Amino acid sequence: MVLYHAASGQLSGNEDMSILHGFIAYLPSAVSFAEVKKFKRRPRYLEFFVRVARKGLADGNAELVITWCIDAEQVLVK
Repeated sequence: MVLYHAASGQLSGNEDMSILHGFIAYLPSAVSFAEVKKFKRRPRYLEFFVRVARKGLADGNAELVITWCIDAEQVLVK
């Protein structure tokens, strides 16, 4: 289990998944999606993708969320 190193300001994709909850809650949806993408090979990727997509829709970024959905679909097909 790798913990988030606060000085870096970004996640590597190897951190504990519980850290991602805080990132999704406090970062803008576009930044949150960039962080969630780093976890695309992890089992809970879809769970976090859905949280970011919901946040994006709530923020009024429907066009952006559609683009994210296409990206997520490509990850899931692989």
